[in-house]
Amino acid sequence: MKTIAISDWLAYAPFWAAKDELKKLGVRFEPSTRRVSGLSNGQFKAAMLWNYQLAGLLNAVGDDFIVSWAFMEPVGLGANRIIARSWIKSLEDLFNSRIGVCRDGVEQSLFEHMFFIANFEQKRDYVLLRDRTNYLTALRESRIDAVLVPQPERSRIQKEIIGTEVFEENGHLPHYGLYVILVHRRSEWNFDELHEIQKIVSAKAAELEALSDDDLRANYPGLFGGLEKPMQEVRSTLHWMSPHESTQYLLGDTENSFREHLARIAAYRVARFGSAPLDFDRITGLVAAGDVAEEIKG
Repeated sequence: MKTIAISDWLAYAPFWAAKDELKKLGVRFEPSTRRVSGLSNGQFKAAMLWNYQLAGLLNAVGDDFIVSWAFMEPVGLGANRIIARSWIKSLEDLFNSRIGVCRDGVEQSLFEHMFFIANFEQKRDYVLLRDRTNYLTALRESRIDAVLVPQPERSRIQKEIIGTEVFEENGHLPHYGLYVILVHRRSEWNFDELHEIQKIVSAKAAELEALSDDDLRANYPGLFGGLEKPMQEVRSTLHWMSPHESTQYLLGDTENSFREHLARIAAYRVARFGSAPLDFDRITGLVAAGDVAEEIKG
């Protein structure tokens, strides 16, 4: 059975809804915080990644890795919000605080990009935690002052840790790095099966959008149980992209396209970290190598 590595937050509810149908196709999904390293070391042959994660991965993997599905785009301020202690009021306060980040996560990239835009130097003292499940404990034990988290962790932290709140300068986060893309080995997956998976998951996303808040909490308590208005949370922070929208994003050439977003992230990484620049042809090749573009269009 083939495996797609995903994350464990509410944006992936369509996968849980499609679990039985995917199983019939011989496909399973696995929530993992090690999706980037898993693709690099061969543990996973396919994984959902943020654009930030993909930009950092490209120089470490070969041309066998390509993309064929844009799953989710951020809406508004996005699902990932900074939760900080109440004394943190400015970007300078945040920069000087103890920020918790997890291995293989997108959090540090987002914080660094935000500080870069504000002309702050590179932050060197992040508190590295194993994964997001450690955030609540680290805040409770006063080992950290701020984290970047999606729902439902955000509500859980605010409920259990007195004196934490959404950081009001959160609008500085560059959200084009938070599109979620399926990255996979071309040699391991054929496009017909990937398209079928995409169709099934997209149909389940449409079904979920029609459910009431009570139904969402009852059917998916682990994802929506702690939220007062789960569907409002979904609609105000993310959009599950249809197959047509996915194609337009991946193959587009506007400033709001996949290639432009990845190029901007790559330029930031060069300026901030001295990373090796990405050849634009390499970015283009992710979705246009061989017959990939035609397969996506089809």
